[in-house]
Amino acid sequence: MNRQIDHNIVLRKDFPQNGSCYVGGLSALTYWGLLSTKSQKTSIFCSLDARKAADSLVDNAEIFARKTHSTHGLIKVREATSFLVASPEKAFLDLLRDPKLMKNTDTVISTLKHYLSDQPTKRIERLLMIADDYKIGVVYKRLGFLIELIDKNHLIAIQHCAERMSRGNSYLEQFGRPVCLATKWRLWIPVSYRN
Repeated sequence: MNRQIDHNIVLRKDFPQNGSCYVGGLSALTYWGLLSTKSQKTSIFCSLDARKAADSLVDNAEIFARKTHSTHGLIKVREATSFLVASPEKAFLDLLRDPKLMKNTDTVISTLKHYLSDQPTKRIERLLMIADDYKIGVVYKRLGFLIELIDKNHLIAIQHCAERMSRGNSYLEQFGRPVCLATKWRLWIPVSYRN
């Protein structure tokens, strides 16, 4: 598997190694070889207190500061410099946490489907374990919907998500396509995803 961070990322030698900053989202999925398209900027996720440091340590990046920041699912890699990159599971959950980061929901869904095609039970268990660390109801809502969309036979995972999802209605994506409400998940989804 050819692993390469987006072509234009520049991580300086003093990039934090303590988990306060990491490469995530679409950039991490590209690194793990799950996406072939490269974004114009590298997605760096960090804790609120590391935001200022992240701005000065990375060139040509989008910085996303988070109030709740977990180091679960981070992997240290060495390239020109050492840095932390999100595991595929954490990268997917980063996107589900903030759908504006998805850029193209159809690509994310097909990438997740491909990722789950090998050892689906084990990989779903890892997704749920990291989602449990986030403890954000809307992440369960989106994840449960996607797991059910990809394969309805993962009943335990679907139930796990349904029990932990938030109460109000949410959107799967934020791109302005015509939507309908998936009432089971209380999720506004593109009409094309309706069963």
